[in-house]
Amino acid sequence: MHTQRNEHSSEVRGRAPIDPGLIDDILTQGARTTYRGANDTVRVLAPNLCGRCYVVVGAQNTNHIVTVMVPK
Repeated sequence: MHTQRNEHSSEVRGRAPIDPGLIDDILTQGARTTYRGANDTVRVLAPNLCGRCYVVVGAQNTNHIVTVMVPK
């Protein structure tokens, strides 16, 4: 994970954790899916819930979450 360090303190900043309930909602209420053969992944998009948010899961094992993106 990429993090940024404030040059005046030892505080590490990064992305805030995503609520697991939101991930479940995206996966169950997703309105669109796309398959990417190069990575063998499926992207589940839920514009009805949170705009441009999505969850990417493995195509062979849909229980494997590859990444989650929820724009601010």
